[in-house]
Amino acid sequence: MILRYIIGAILVLVVMIVQFCFSWWIALFVKSDGTYPYLLKVFQPYDTLAIGDQMFLDNEMAYTKKWHWWFRNYWCAFNWGQRNAGYGAMGYTGFKTGRVTWYAHYGKDVDIGDHGYTIGTSEATAINDTKVYFNYKRAGRLSKNYGWMVEFGWVLKGIKARMPGEICRLCLDVRPIIKLMKA
Repeated sequence: MILRYIIGAILVLVVMIVQFCFSWWIALFVKSDGTYPYLLKVFQPYDTLAIGDQMFLDNEMAYTKKWHWWFRNYWCAFNWGQRNAGYGAMGYTGFKTGRVTWYAHYGKDVDIGDHGYTIGTSEATAINDTKVYFNYKRAGRLSKNYGWMVEFGWVLKGIKARMPGEICRLCLDVRPIIKLMKA
C-alpha cells in the first residue's frame, strides 16, 4: 500500500511539474470537444474536460464565451492546467471502488478553502477489494484570515456510498497558505 502510494505520488509530481511548466504547449492540442488526444490524456482531469468544468467556464472564464472555439479552448485548457496541474494523473493513479468491506474514520472532517473552514486532523482507512487504502488530512490556522493544509493518501470521503467503478483519486495536496472563507 505504501509503496504503491509512493510510486503514484512520484508519478503525479512529475506530471504536475511538466503540466505546470508546459501547459502553454500542451493546451495547443486541445480538441474541439474539449479533450486531449490519447497521448496527452494524462494531463486531462479524469472526471471533466481538459478545458475545465462548467462552473469554471461559467465563472472564471465567462469573459471568453464569444471567442472562437479554438482560442477559447486553448485559453481555458491553459488556465485549467495551471490551476489543476496533475489532477488527471491523480485519477489515473487512484483506484476504482469495488466491494468495501471495512471503513474507519478518525477525527472530524477537515474542510479548508471552498466550503468554509474546519481546523483539525482527519484520518481514514478503507479496505476495497481486499486492498487497504488510507487518507490523512491536517489543517491549521496561521492567523485570523489564513490557514494551511496537508493531505495525502487516497480520497476516501464517501467511499461506502460510491457506485462500483467510481474513481477514488490519489491525493497529494500541500497548501502552505490558504485564505480562510467564512463558514
